[in-house]
Amino acid sequence: MIDVSGKKLVTASWMFVVMALVMAIQGVVDGLPMHGVDASWPDHARFHITWATASKVGFCLTVGIVALIPLRKAERWSWWVMLIFSVFGCMSLIPAAIWQGSGPRAIFELPIAVGFLVLVAALVLSFRVGFPVKDVG
Repeated sequence: MIDVSGKKLVTASWMFVVMALVMAIQGVVDGLPMHGVDASWPDHARFHITWATASKVGFCLTVGIVALIPLRKAERWSWWVMLIFSVFGCMSLIPAAIWQGSGPRAIFELPIAVGFLVLVAALVLSFRVGFPVKDVG
């Protein structure tokens, strides 16, 4: 049985919420002004960045809700949602930058790395939600 009132789980939950909010805000603050309104981009490319930004905000808000409710109730599936968010929401920037030959400006590399470390720490703190110890009885 997992202690759902434990400090580790509550701390991990808030770490996920903060990262989800930061990533949603980053998508709006960075994505739209830099690309969505850039007249040098074709209309269809601007459509895609606008769509991607809205999708990212929705994804991040969903993750925040899952972190606050089902994760805190130690529902096993919620830990897997957090893992997916960590890998595809944050870590995917690295292979995308390598594949496309460009990536975030240098000023954003440190916050991205710190954010990923925060997500890894939150996954470790909430590990027993995803991999509960079986009761012997």
